[in-house]
Amino acid sequence: MKYFLVGGAVRDILLNQTPRDYDYVVLNSSPEEMVKLGFLPVGSSYQVFLHPQTKEEYVLAFDLEEDLARRDLTINSMAMDEAQNLIDPYNGQLDLKQKILRHTSMHFSEDALRIYRLARFKSQYPDFSIADETLELCKKLGKSDEFKNLKSERILSELEGSLSSTMPSLFFDTLSKIEALSIHFPEIKSWAHLDLVIDQNPVLRFAALVQGLNFKDVLPFCKRLMVPNDWLEAAQTANQVYSQLDFLGEMPAEKIVELLYKIDAFRKPYLLKILDKLYGAKTAVLLQSFEILKGVSINDIAKGITGKEIGVEIKNKRVSRLQRSRF
Repeated sequence: MKYFLVGGAVRDILLNQTPRDYDYVVLNSSPEEMVKLGFLPVGSSYQVFLHPQTKEEYVLAFDLEEDLARRDLTINSMAMDEAQNLIDPYNGQLDLKQKILRHTSMHFSEDALRIYRLARFKSQYPDFSIADETLELCKKLGKSDEFKNLKSERILSELEGSLSSTMPSLFFDTLSKIEALSIHFPEIKSWAHLDLVIDQNPVLRFAALVQGLNFKDVLPFCKRLMVPNDWLEAAQTANQVYSQLDFLGEMPAEKIVELLYKIDAFRKPYLLKILDKLYGAKTAVLLQSFEILKGVSINDIAKGITGKEIGVEIKNKRVSRLQRSRF
């Protein structure tokens, strides 16, 4: 039995970075031997196993070079043996030094998701260039039915990685160059501003991505991508406020209160923190208004009011208080 560290961990080691994941390829073994050694099989194929202690992934293979050939990019198609000797049949180390993202082989086309993986890597390594032949291959792959029919959860995973990266705008730049942006992101027309969101929180950056869309398009877009609820809430909140940022200081009290209701701030005050992180001082009027109004409750209305009238009266009280307390 021989095992080799493969993929992104080797790349990270060569870049003097700490790998996030360690994956191994195992040669000269069998499912029976792996189980006997305590490895835990994943699924029914008995080709993928988890280490009993570290839970790192070990994959059975017949030929290391063939396994590496099936990986996406040359910089991810290197291996190290137990003595940390580098195995690099596809010149990944040279591409790493020359900062080139290049597909390893024509096996790249076996999974159309690799278009999104390439775009994510570009956002994570902004000073790397994409080989011309890889761009051309992706253009062809982007026209395939397989690409058009990619599952939303797979796309979302790559999008999340890019939104957490150094320069998320390059994810969309790459898709645009490949002529693939309109397939799954037809609503997105601008994205350079994503790099200005310093916080690398994908929820914040996703909110910034959709801030300029027509509000009616936000929910269908989010549903199509199957984004988590916190992404949807942040996106709708940012979208509601973004077009009004420059007018908040001039808004009458009733408009400010109406906007706070629209974004559901009184029930979900945490959404205001998202606006603060995205837009800072521009939302000061909204945040200060909320602080003035958050204490208004059913205790402030006259006795005898019931049903829907309670909500109406509380809203009126908030408008009155803000008019009296306007800073």
